[in-house]
This record gives sequence, C-alpha cells and structure tokens, in this order.
Amino acid sequence: MFEIIPIFCFSMMVLYMAFMQRKLNASGIKALVLPRDDSTQGWLGRTYRHCIAAYGVLVLIDYFAPYEIEKYVGSVPLFDHDFLAVIGAFMMIVGTCFVIWGQYSLGLAWRIGIQEIDSPTFIQTGAFRFSRNPVFMGILIVTSGYLLFHCTIFSVALFVAVYMALHAQVREEESYLQRKLGAQYVAWAATTPRWFGLPVSPN
Repeated sequence: MFEIIPIFCFSMMVLYMAFMQRKLNASGIKALVLPRDDSTQGWLGRTYRHCIAAYGVLVLIDYFAPYEIEKYVGSVPLFDHDFLAVIGAFMMIVGTCFVIWGQYSLGLAWRIGIQEIDSPTFIQTGAFRFSRNPVFMGILIVTSGYLLFHCTIFSVALFVAVYMALHAQVREEESYLQRKLGAQYVAWAATTPRWFGLPVSPN
C-alpha cells in the first residue's frame, strides 16, 4: 500500500507546479525565470532540473521494480526498518501538502527563480504566516521522508543535493527581497521563521 506514496507525492507536486505555471502564463506572467547561464541562478536551475529528474526516476523504480536498486547498491541498514518507512511516507504526504499550500499562498506572485527587474509582491498570509520559505520547507520534508522510506546511496545523494541547492536559493532570495523591500522585509523576517514555526513578537 505504501509503495504508491512516493510516486503519488511526486506526481501531485509536478502537476500542481505545471498548473500554476500555466495559470500565470495565461495571465501574461512569466513564472519560470531561472536563467540557463553560468550565474548562481543558472547553476541552481540545472541542479533543480537534475534533482527533479532523479527523484522521478527513483520513485518510478520504487513503484515498478522496488527491489532492483538494492540488488546493485543495497540499502542503509541503520534506516532499513518498516516503522521508519511509515514515518517517511507520512512525511512525504505532509511535505507535499506544504509545497502545494505554499504555492497556492503565492498566487500570481509565484515564480521559479529570481528576476531582478521584478517588483516582488510581499506575501505574508497563508503558509507564509509560519514560514518564510514554505515551498522549500515542504520539499525538504518530502526528500527527508523519502530518505526514511527508502534509504539507499541514491536517496542520500538526492537529499544532500536538494538541501544544498535550497539553502543556496534561500540565501539568494533573502538577499534579493531585502534589497527590494528593505525594512519591511527585515521586520517580517525577524518575526517569521526561515523554515517553520509560530510567528514571534518583535522585541
């Protein structure tokens, strides 16, 4: 029963991302703004594409040939327990919900990448009440859950690559938003966690 969860979560995230991109394109808004050059954003864009492709391949193998990966590389014994797989499945579902909630909260402000000429819309409602980066947080929860669900050298490598890329993207976006929004963003960042938590009162 649990074998379908990784491919279900992956499909839901990709389909909702495609829906949002089509919705914005229909409104005359270019949503995918990651460049294809040698800049930091260009490097991050290539990393995202590779991670999405790798995750898609892994969940397809997990569903259609669940024991093929172990034949060649084995699993990590420390994490090879059924109860961890159940926790991992739950985390993937929760993370997928956060990814979709975060994208929904962005509405027409949704973008993939940073476009310096933009005047960013400052979103503080919905998922952004509890996290400055709810979409990225959801992705980290999904990849952490997948690591517990099926811990192999490939899922470990995927988690490390996703974490490093998202951490770099968060730093880039925080710098961009601080430049564009100034004190308004700094005040919000002081009361809203980078990843997740209850808003705190400013000192």
